[in-house]
Amino acid sequence: MMLASMHISENGWDDQRAYAGSKSFSIPRNGWINDSPIQASSFGLLRGSSAWKANASTVDIILKGPMKIAGWNELDQNPNNDTIGFWAASDTVMSSWSYTIVSRLHGCYTGAYLGCGSEDSSCQSMESFNLATGKDHAMFLKYVDIADSRNTGIWDWAQDVKANGAIPVFMYDPYGGLGSIDTAKMEYFATKCKELDTEVFIIFGHEMNGNWYAWGQKPAEYIAKFKTVAEIFHRIAPRAEMCWIPNQNWGYPWGGTDHGDGYTEYYPSGSGTYGEYVDWVGLVFYDKDYDETGHVSPGFFLSNIRNGQDGVDFYQAFSIGKNKPMLIGETGAFDPNMDPTAPGARDALSDAEQDSYKNEWISYVYDAAELEAELPRLKGIMYFNVLKTEPKVETQIHQGGSAFLNVLADYRIPDDPNVYRQKISDPYFLSASPVLYYPDFTDTTRSDSWRSFLVLQNPSGSDAKVHLEIRSRGGTILYSGKQTIPPSGSIAIRPRNLVGADCSGSVRAASDQLIQGTCQINRNNNEMSMEYNALDSGATTLYYPDFTDTTNAEGWRSWLVVQNPTSLAANMQLEIRSREGSVLFSGSQAIPAHGVAAIRPRNIVGSDCAGSATITSDQPIAGTCQITRNSNKMCMSYTASDRGSNELYYPDFTDTANPSSWRSWLVIQNPSASPANLNLEIWSREGNLLYSGNQIIPAHGVGAIRPRSVTGADCAGSVVVTSDQPIIGTCQITRNSNEMCMSYNAMDQVSTTLSYPDFTDTANPDGWRSWLVLQNPTAADANIELEIRSREGDLLYRGDQIIPAHGVNAIRPRGLVGSDCSGSVTITSDQPIVGTCQITRNNNLMCMSYTAASLA
Repeated sequence: MMLASMHISENGWDDQRAYAGSKSFSIPRNGWINDSPIQASSFGLLRGSSAWKANASTVDIILKGPMKIAGWNELDQNPNNDTIGFWAASDTVMSSWSYTIVSRLHGCYTGAYLGCGSEDSSCQSMESFNLATGKDHAMFLKYVDIADSRNTGIWDWAQDVKANGAIPVFMYDPYGGLGSIDTAKMEYFATKCKELDTEVFIIFGHEMNGNWYAWGQKPAEYIAKFKTVAEIFHRIAPRAEMCWIPNQNWGYPWGGTDHGDGYTEYYPSGSGTYGEYVDWVGLVFYDKDYDETGHVSPGFFLSNIRNGQDGVDFYQAFSIGKNKPMLIGETGAFDPNMDPTAPGARDALSDAEQDSYKNEWISYVYDAAELEAELPRLKGIMYFNVLKTEPKVETQIHQGGSAFLNVLADYRIPDDPNVYRQKISDPYFLSASPVLYYPDFTDTTRSDSWRSFLVLQNPSGSDAKVHLEIRSRGGTILYSGKQTIPPSGSIAIRPRNLVGADCSGSVRAASDQLIQGTCQINRNNNEMSMEYNALDSGATTLYYPDFTDTTNAEGWRSWLVVQNPTSLAANMQLEIRSREGSVLFSGSQAIPAHGVAAIRPRNIVGSDCAGSATITSDQPIAGTCQITRNSNKMCMSYTASDRGSNELYYPDFTDTANPSSWRSWLVIQNPSASPANLNLEIWSREGNLLYSGNQIIPAHGVGAIRPRSVTGADCAGSVVVTSDQPIIGTCQITRNSNEMCMSYNAMDQVSTTLSYPDFTDTANPDGWRSWLVLQNPTAADANIELEIRSREGDLLYRGDQIIPAHGVNAIRPRGLVGSDCSGSVTITSDQPIVGTCQITRNNNLMCMSYTAASLA
C-alpha cells in the first residue's frame, strides 16, 4: 500500500508532513522521509493549506496489524507531478492483509465574530479583519433571534461571508423562550440556508446550561426543541450542520438550578429521520480573570476541556465518545479591572496590561502543537472580537452584590503585539477558500463598445467550484451563482451573459481550489484591448505609479478605479502628485459598501495633469488604472499595488527610436518622503549587460525611463531595478505612433512556479497571437518545464527549455503545440523567474499584457 502526493517547496505542496504511528516527519526537498523504516499500525500524509491547495483533507491508512513504513520525496519543480511516495511493506509474502482509508480535515478552521450587532460598540468588516490578522478566516458568526428569521439583512451578511470564501455560522437562539419558536419562521430560515448553496453552521440555543438566557437550564424542554430544529434543518437544508454548544461547566450552575454535570443532561442524543440530531459539539469558553491575579492561569483552557467540573472530560465524552468534530463557538478574554464599576472596585489595568492579559489567553488557546496533540478533533475556533457592555461580571471576590456591573468589555485582539496574528500564521490554522477581486468591468452586446471577459485558471488536479458575485458600481448584486472549472482548465466568463443585460461594476470569485485570473476588456470590434490581473487581496493603501489625464479626447485620459469589496462604506484619502513630487490634490472620498469609484484625476485637480496617486482607506480596497487615447482607439491598464519594494523586475521591453515601432517606458513611483537612489541593470534577451547605472527619483516623484536613452541604441530585453527606498513600477509600451499600447506591473517577487491564466495563439496575424515572456534574473541558467493546456484542461504540450543567466525567452505557445491553440500555461523552474504575457491582434494594431502569477 503506497500513498503518492506532491511536495515541491515550503509553500507549494499537497501534503506538509508525514506520520507513522506516533511519529511525525517533515518532508525533505529530496530524499528519505524517515531515515529507517518505522513499525506502525497506521500512517498517513498530513494536509492543510498551501499556496497550491486550500484546506486539503488528510489521508490516514489504518492497517490490520503493524507493518514497516517508509517514504521518499523526489526533487521536482512541477506541482502537477507526484513527488512523494509513502508506503507500508513487509519482509515476507503475506497470505492476506487489509487496511482502512480515512480522509479527514487536518487542522482547525479560523473563525470570528466581528460585532456590528445592536448590543455592540464596535463593528469591523470581514476584509478588514482578515487583513489585520494576516489570514482569510474560514468562518464568521452572526447572532439571530429566531423571531427575526425573515430579516433580509441576515442574508446580505451570509452572501458576503460566502463571497469571502468563508462559512456562515448562525447563533440561532429563541430569545422569547423555548415556547415562543415559530415553526414557519424556522422553515423559512432553513430554506434560505439551502438557497445559499454552501455549508452553514446552526448553533441552536447556545449556552443552554447557563441561567442567563430564556432557554437556559431547561434540559428536557431544550432537548426536545433541539431535535425539532435539527429535523427541520436536516430535511430542508442538508448542508446545514447542527451544533450543540454549551458554556464550559466550571462554576455550574452559576446560582441557578443544578441538573447534573452541566453537559450530559443537555445533550440531544439519538437520531431522527435524517440522521443524528447533533453534527458538531463544542463549548463557549472565555477567561475574565476569575481568580483576580491579572494573569491567565497556565493550562486553564486545555485542563477545563479535559478535566472540567465534576471531572468531566468534555473532549473524551462528547467529541470522541459521540464521534463528533468539535467547535469553540465563542472565545475571548478581558479583565474587568479595566472598568471598575461600583459596587465592585479595583485598581484598573493599564491598556498595556489589558492587552498582555488577552495575549496570554490567545497564546494558550491558539497553541497549534498542543491542539494537534491533545485536541485533534477540534476543527474550529471562533474568536469574539468585539467591544461591548457586559451587564454583570463576577469574579472570585466580587460576586452577587459586589459583582462588576455594566462593564465595557474590550475583547478585541490587541494590535501591538498582535499575538493572534502570529499564532494563526501556523498552517495548522485553516483559512477561507481563495478569493479573487476584479475591480472593474463593462460588458455590453455592442461589438463597437466595451466588452469584458473574466478569465479564470484552475491549475489544480481537481474541479474548482467557483462562487461568482457580480455587483454594480453602486454595490447592488447583479448576479450570484456557481461556475465549475475543470482540472487544469480555464474559463472565460462574459458578465453580461450571467446578468442578462449590459452591465458594469466589480466581481468577486471565491473557489475551493487555488485559482488565478485576468480581466480582458476590448472595444471597437477588437481594434483596442487591455488586460489586468485579478487581485487576491485588498489593502488599506494603494499606489498608482502612473497616469496622464487631459481634456483632449485624442490625448491621454486616465481613470483610477477603486473597488470596495466590504460591507461597510470605505472612507478614502486621495493624494495626487506631479511627476516631480508636488501635491496636486489631497482630499477625501467615500465608496459605498460593495461599490466602485472611477476617479478622473483631472476632475479633482482642476487641470490637465500627470503623475502618481496614493490612496489610503479605512477598509481594504482593490484597484486598477485604465488609460485611453485617440478617442478610445487605444487603451491599457494595470493594477494598483499595495506595497513598495526595494527591488523590481521588468521581464520585457523593446525600445526603438522609430515611433511606428515599439517604444517602452519604465515608470517608477517613489512614494516616500526621501529621494530614491536607484540602480538600473538592463540586460539583452541573451543575458548580456547593456547598461548599469544610477538614477534618482525625487521624494514623492515619478521617473519615466526610456531604456534606449540610457543604453544609447535600440534595444530589447529585461530590467532589474534596486532602490534604497520602496518603489512601485509599471512598464508602458506603445507602437504605431501611439495608436496601440499596453502596460504591465513591474514585479517585486520571483518564483519557481508561474501560471498564465490565458492565451490565444494563432498563425493568422489578424487574429490573436501570444508570447509568454520569461525573465531569469539570476546568474545561473534556468531550466524550465512548460505545461500548456486547453481551456478544457487537456494537455497540449509538455517540454523543457533553458533561459540563459540574466536572459529572457519569448515563447509562442503555437510554436510548441504545432497548431492554433488557446488555454493556460504552468511553468516550473529550478531558478526563480518572473514573466508576462503579451497578446497582439490585427497585425499589431492592438495589444495587451498581464503578469504571470506565482504558485509557490
